[in-house]
Amino acid sequence: MLLFLIMLSLLLHLVTFSIIRKLHTKLENMANGTDSKSAAEETEQMLNRFLDDIKEENNRLKSMLDERDSRHRNVEPVQKDMDESKSGKDAEKGDIPAGYSAPYTPPLPSQSGDKVEQSEAGMVISLYEQGHSLEEIARKINRGKTEVELLLKFYRKN
Repeated sequence: MLLFLIMLSLLLHLVTFSIIRKLHTKLENMANGTDSKSAAEETEQMLNRFLDDIKEENNRLKSMLDERDSRHRNVEPVQKDMDESKSGKDAEKGDIPAGYSAPYTPPLPSQSGDKVEQSEAGMVISLYEQGHSLEEIARKINRGKTEVELLLKFYRKN
């Protein structure tokens, strides 16, 4: 049994020394800057490739937009000519010739508007910060004093 433990200890010592040696060589390499220089060069190359890809994609997008704009410019004079040729009666009806869509009109905001209500916890906290007592707060929100105290304790904890 003793022989087994000594062999195990020797094996563990060898593994430990080999790990320490590897770490020591890495530390020396970092001190000399060989690893950091290669890592910096690698990172720079990767970023340059990424930048080139982005430039290429931007050029493709630009060419697509230019094509679309040139097609759009060719269509506009025809549509204006057709609008001018409409009679007053057609213009009142809002008839649109086949192949053309109506211009986009965004929806109007509703007149009523949204109502934003404060939660009970928010009301308790705001009233407390305004200087109201616990009893006044409890009376205003129709809750018990202990419930108000509990909400304030949770607020103070966070």
